[in-house]
Order: sequence, then structure tokens, then C-alpha cells
Amino acid sequence: MSAKKNEIRRELIVYSLKKILLKNTGKEKKFSGFKINSKEIKRGDIFIALKGENEDGHSYINEAIKNGATGIISEKELEKEGLSVFYVKNSILALHAIAKNWKQQYKNIVTIGITGSVGKTTTKQLTEKVLSSQYNTVASIKNYNNELGMPLTILRADNKTEILLLEMGMYKRGDIAQLAEIAKPDHGIITNIETVHLERAGSINNIFLAKKELIDALPADGVSILNNDDTKLKKIINAKTRQTISFGTSNKSDIHAKNIVDNGLKGFEFDLFIQNEFVYRLKIKQPGVHLMPCILASIAVSNYLKIIPEKIKSTLEDFLLEDRMQIINKKNNLTIIDDTYNSSPSSLIGALGLLGKSNNYKIAILGDMKELGNMTKRNHITIGKIAVQHADEIICLGENAKDIYISSKKNSNKKVSHFAKSEQLLSYISKQQYNDSTILVKGSRALKMENIVKQINNK
Repeated sequence: MSAKKNEIRRELIVYSLKKILLKNTGKEKKFSGFKINSKEIKRGDIFIALKGENEDGHSYINEAIKNGATGIISEKELEKEGLSVFYVKNSILALHAIAKNWKQQYKNIVTIGITGSVGKTTTKQLTEKVLSSQYNTVASIKNYNNELGMPLTILRADNKTEILLLEMGMYKRGDIAQLAEIAKPDHGIITNIETVHLERAGSINNIFLAKKELIDALPADGVSILNNDDTKLKKIINAKTRQTISFGTSNKSDIHAKNIVDNGLKGFEFDLFIQNEFVYRLKIKQPGVHLMPCILASIAVSNYLKIIPEKIKSTLEDFLLEDRMQIINKKNNLTIIDDTYNSSPSSLIGALGLLGKSNNYKIAILGDMKELGNMTKRNHITIGKIAVQHADEIICLGENAKDIYISSKKNSNKKVSHFAKSEQLLSYISKQQYNDSTILVKGSRALKMENIVKQINNK
């Protein structure tokens, strides 16, 4: 059963939902897409009403209908004349079942799963850019990497799709196994294993086992693409239980970088070796040498899929990230490094290293790093010690970041301040003049650090 582009047949939906469908009404035979946000509905779409922690999608069914939905998947029985309603036991399981069957229609799509503690979205962006130069590629948008976002990505595939690039996130063991059961990946990339989500996972070993679920789900002929600089992942590489492509900075890696030069805000460059043979020197415009694992992972999968080497080079050299590591140049020799997308120990250390390359007065505005569990205090103290090596001034925001403040004060005589709430920090910034300065802004999503960038940007 293959479907035409933008055509979802009723029979496929009914077949997919056979285990959880309680009742279906209406006569609509074809639909154009699936949406979980009523505001995004277009004529002919199916609206999936999901129950969340904060909101219930069933409250938005009327808005979805008004916006053109011709089908509804609901956990509540509805009587809407002329509307196709699929009354199910569980809307999330309905989305999973439909995505799984949708994917099974397209036997020739090569599906690649991407996971890791840090760098998933960056690796996905880089890999999508390179693969799209030669293949029709569908990839997760933004960071659609959970039980909702990944199935919705699958549902964007059609009979023209050649590569399906799926970011897979986790909070606990079993999450990635669940996603892999839906997606059935052919190959898998793991960027690294770190303490991100330690609070929910419980231990670093649990994080490793959770990420490894992607590799365990691959078919016998599937290829695992792993970071050889990561001690946990090295165990899988050395086990040699399946075909593996390793990447890293060691010449023991299949894909490796040598003679690395960090050019600060102008990017970085390195010599690329594949199987210990020199290929070419890459000059990356995107600042942040700590992004090297993401670059090498994208090269590894692109080389395996036989992307023309010069296309890999030209694409990566011109690539600039979306929504992170944004360099904003302002008047009065002010530069803002906007890395507010999220924060973790390794990404923050990398961002501080980038800040340290500036010749200006260097200010680090640092918010909490969330979900680090019993490593929270230790990691924030460590960041304080590192921050004073790269910044002339450190401004801390949030409860956990108070440990950055204390550690920075203890380890230097530099100007260090702390604010408990964003409003206090925004008020402070409004009174400052930033000339001949480079300012790094970084923190976890919960702190909405982008508002700080806006405040500085609008001065």
C-alpha cells in the first residue's frame, strides 16, 4: 500500500488503529496530513487530540475544525456531522501506530537515527544539509525528537523520500527503544554520553544503556556511527559485534581530524583523514571547535552513503547553525554570542572556550544547567572554575548558577554577580553600556535566556 504525496487514505488509518480503535464515523476517504497543533491545521488535515501535562488537545477540537480539519483522532467520543472521527483508547498510541505503518509503506527509504547527550540537533542539521545535496531527505524539524515529534517527522515522508533522518531523545531507559520500534532505523549515530538528563535516568550508565538502545535496534546489516573519543562508546566500538564507523580526533578512528586550528569567532579548520588517508583540509565558518564531533559524525554517514567528497567539503565549509551559536555583531565593537538554545557542561565549556578567543572585554552570562541530578552542584562548581579562565566578567542567573557564582568568586578576583530572577538581570542589563565587549549568553531552555539577548540587542 503506497500513498501519493500529501494523500493519507482512510483505510490505512483504520488498519493502523485496529488494536485501539473503538469507533469511526464519517465518509472522508483521503486526508492531507496530521497535526497536533490546532493553529497549524490546513484544509484536509487530521487533528490528533493529545492529553498533555498542562493542556488537553480535546479542548481545541472546535478550533481545528474551524481551521479546516476534516478528520479528528480523539479519546472522547464525538458526534460531528460530516466529519470523520476516529475514537481511540489512546491518542499517542494512535499517532505511533499510524507512523509505524506509514513508514512500512516505503521499503526503499534509508532511515538514520541520531541520538547522544549533546549535539543531536547540530549533527542532524549538518547531516541533513550534506545528504540533501544528493538525496531527497526528510529530517526532524527543530528538535522534534520525542514520542510526538519523531512520529510526526515520519509522516512527512512520501514516495519521493530517499533518506529519513530522525533525531531521537530520551529521559529514561526504554524511550529510544520505543522510538526505534516505530521508526525501524537502518543505521544509527551516537554523538556522546554525558550527564544530561541524569536527574531522570539515575546514572551515567543508565544514560549509556538508554542511548545504546538505538544500536541494539539496528538490523544485522545496520551500521553504527560512534564517537571514538567517548569512553563509553569506545566499548561498543571495541566489542566489534556489528559494522561500526568510528569518528574522533585519534588516528585509531575511521574518520578523524588532525592539525586542528581554532580561529575563534571566524570558525575552525582541520585536516580530514578517512582510514588514515588524507582527504583534504576543511575550513569551517561556523564558530565553535567543540562542534567537531558533530562535523565528523556528519562526514562519516555522508561518506558511507557515497556523497561526493567535494560536496561534503563545500557544504560543511559554508554551513551555519540555526538557533544556536549565533554571532551578532553590533555597533561600538559589541559582539553577542547567542547560544541560548540550551546548556550542558560540555557545550558550555566549548562556548566559554570560544568566548576566550575574543580580544574584547569578555562577559559570560550563564544560567542554570538543568537535569544533571546528583552531578548538579559539582558541574556548576566546575563551570565556575573554567569561566574565570575565559571571561573578564561572569554574570550568573538562577538557583543552580549560584554555585557558578561562588566558584568564580573563590577562584578569581574578577567581577562576578548573581541574580535569582530574570527580571532582576534584565533590569541590570538595561542600565549597562557595552562597548568593545564580547558577551556570551547561555543557559537551559527553562530560563528563556533569549530574552537577555533581546535586551542587549535592543540597546
